[in-house]
Amino acid sequence: MADRESDTEVFASISYIGTVPEGEKAYHMMYGDDGPIPRTNITRIWRQTRFENVRNQMGALSFDRHGIAIHELHTAMTYQDYGCDQKVRDIYFRELEQHLQQFLGASKVEVFRYAIRKRHTEFPVSKGTQYAFAQPTLIAHVDATLLSTMEEIVKRFGDGAKDLSSKRHQWVNVWKPLRGPVNDWPLCFCDASSVHPEDIETTDMVYADYFTENQSLRFNSEQKWFYLSDHQPDEIIIFKQSDSDSRAVGGVPHCSFANPAAHPEESPRESIEARALVFY
Repeated sequence: MADRESDTEVFASISYIGTVPEGEKAYHMMYGDDGPIPRTNITRIWRQTRFENVRNQMGALSFDRHGIAIHELHTAMTYQDYGCDQKVRDIYFRELEQHLQQFLGASKVEVFRYAIRKRHTEFPVSKGTQYAFAQPTLIAHVDATLLSTMEEIVKRFGDGAKDLSSKRHQWVNVWKPLRGPVNDWPLCFCDASSVHPEDIETTDMVYADYFTENQSLRFNSEQKWFYLSDHQPDEIIIFKQSDSDSRAVGGVPHCSFANPAAHPEESPRESIEARALVFY
């Protein structure tokens, strides 16, 4: 799946959107098995992709120009604390809100969701095991569209949504390891300024009791992908998923990959990704 290259770059295969039947909107059902309606109408393709290691040039990434920033965040959370939902929400969410508000100069930040992933030693080879935690994804995607961002604002703020959404607003993700250093199945992220409008396919994500939108990515050789080697738990990757300002760069495609530079004895990746609504 991957080839070892150097400390500055690696190559590995990730999944991109290929084709969608003409006249249909791309969709993916997140529950159930194939029945009369297929779980997806997307044909996917795997492409060998270059990932540049930003370990020695983190400062070159700009949230304004690329949609990405890498910061230090010394949290009060212990490793064990991430197993307690209340502590994540009461402590980690508040830390992120304060950090993002200061960094972005925002008037309001609300972290509204998080996901913990712990790679099972069998992943990505499936043996039918029901994993206790979500696993890394190899599908290049953006979590939000302007519509799904607005849906979250309405869900969170009700009657206050109209006033908040009249201002510039963003969906921003924050990703970090729970243990480190991480080289095993790291987060990879694409410079948003290197993504062309035609590279993006709006996709319905259909759940048992609701549906929402995200964005699937088509391969383009001009796209610039990055990852952070030896990723430590006190290093956070901040990356934009939507922006109501049409003049700004859009959402950052991301996923994970089987890193050929990872040491075979390294522990499987454990990480947390938080999602925030940002208002100016």
